[in-house]
Amino acid sequence: MNLVNAGPLPVQGVIGTITAPVVDLTEDGVDNPVGVTIVTGTGNYGTIAGTQATTDCSPVTLQPKAGTLPFKITVPSNHPGDTTHPFVLNVTGTVNGSPFTMAVPFSLGIADRCVISSGSRDFDGLDGFQTPMGGMAPAEDPVPFPNRSFNPGSTLPFKMRQLCGGVELKGTDVDPPQIVGLSEATRGPIDISALVINDDTGSSDPLFRWNDTSKRWIFNMDTSQIGSGTFTLTVKIAGRKNYVTGFVLQ
Repeated sequence: MNLVNAGPLPVQGVIGTITAPVVDLTEDGVDNPVGVTIVTGTGNYGTIAGTQATTDCSPVTLQPKAGTLPFKITVPSNHPGDTTHPFVLNVTGTVNGSPFTMAVPFSLGIADRCVISSGSRDFDGLDGFQTPMGGMAPAEDPVPFPNRSFNPGSTLPFKMRQLCGGVELKGTDVDPPQIVGLSEATRGPIDISALVINDDTGSSDPLFRWNDTSKRWIFNMDTSQIGSGTFTLTVKIAGRKNYVTGFVLQ
């Protein structure tokens, strides 16, 4: 891990140490925290040069510095996949003869490991949503939006694929994606349980359906009862992981 000193003075005798809390990373309502094992958690960075501001608005010159040893961690087999684990890099040293400390939070992505033959009904890849809708992102990340808005009352076609080890998951392979939340930027959460949002069934049914013709999971969303605004849609994938997408009706 490289470090950059954003201040103008050098930081000398820099030692970096990583720690990782034991946290609950699932959204299943069960308190089941998991941790990681830090095998090599301390690195010596020596002196990290400062970053000097320019006087002509040109880009500054960054001087990243690597530690003497790479950090090394191991992840237990029961760690949730397709998520991130929080860490903290604790940096100590001296600046102009005075002690310097800083705690820098960061996260590492933990990939999922999915084997279709195991019948786990798990997933490790998503492809969607397709045009004209925007993409999908984990619920804790910024909400992606399509590059256009839609008319209020439009039927919005949400189409996606779920994959396990590169194999496409069909209707019999995995739990269907499910809409679990809808909110508008100024009005807040919207109760969709009593609204007609499923244009295919004319009901509040929040489940996507597998389409054998298009080979896609599909939800045609009726927006006639939700008005106009900027919306965030939350979809649960494989019964365990929430993803978000956005759209604008105006």
